[in-house]
Amino acid sequence: MAQAAVGDLCVVLLNGQRLEVKCDVESTVGAVFNAVTSFASLEELTYFGLAYMKGKEFFFLDNETRLCKIAPEGWREQPQKTSTNTFILFLRIKFFVSHYGLLQHSLTRHQFYLQLRKDILEERLYCNEEALLQLGVLALQAEFGSYPKEKRDFSMLVRLVSNARLQMIHQSQPSKQVESKPYFHVEDYIPASLIERMTAFRVQVEVSEMHRLSSALWGEDAELEFLRAGLELLTSGDPSASVSQSAGITGVSHRTQPNLRSAFQTLSCKQSDNIFYS
Repeated sequence: MAQAAVGDLCVVLLNGQRLEVKCDVESTVGAVFNAVTSFASLEELTYFGLAYMKGKEFFFLDNETRLCKIAPEGWREQPQKTSTNTFILFLRIKFFVSHYGLLQHSLTRHQFYLQLRKDILEERLYCNEEALLQLGVLALQAEFGSYPKEKRDFSMLVRLVSNARLQMIHQSQPSKQVESKPYFHVEDYIPASLIERMTAFRVQVEVSEMHRLSSALWGEDAELEFLRAGLELLTSGDPSASVSQSAGITGVSHRTQPNLRSAFQTLSCKQSDNIFYS
């Protein structure tokens, strides 16, 4: 009996974790989905799906589709080659809800937060400048809590520049007497196009000051506030607030999932360098 052909598959989770596996090329997308969501301990599976990327767009796959039908040409195990033929899939939110209160589990809500944050940073979800800065502050609060007390030197610089209405930014460099380093990287919280328009230093100044003046939020509370604001953008009816992906907004009920069918021969996990935390 001929040995079943296997291929290298990588599934990227919403927190940046990469599951690298070898699987039967005849396996179905549903089999992979069940194994991945079981590994990630996810529930409320109706909201999730596996997608592949073509260009800059994500396309969701039906559970019945076989991997060999949609994988790149030549995808299969080749001992002389390593990662050149790895097929990459992405676990993503397939159906959004109108309010996070419809989600029953905290882990599901966290996945929605990660998805919206990625979509905003990657400019799949558009909103105005003020909203982008406010969402960046909420993401900072989710990870740092309140403004760090040890950054008072940087806060002094922030207030100085803010009071000057930021006129000095385009004319000269900030004073070298202030050597305190920023406590976050702006590109981890604010989309690249806004950083380009405002300059990185000005964004650092404004977000830091907004963080300093914000009411105390921490962890899940900040995530929920981020999620509330993000979902409002999706349901606002504003054509500028659109998600560039094959996903919808729904109040769907939970359907029975297919029976678990193992797609994996080996399973290993590698955590990539990523700003999204599990």
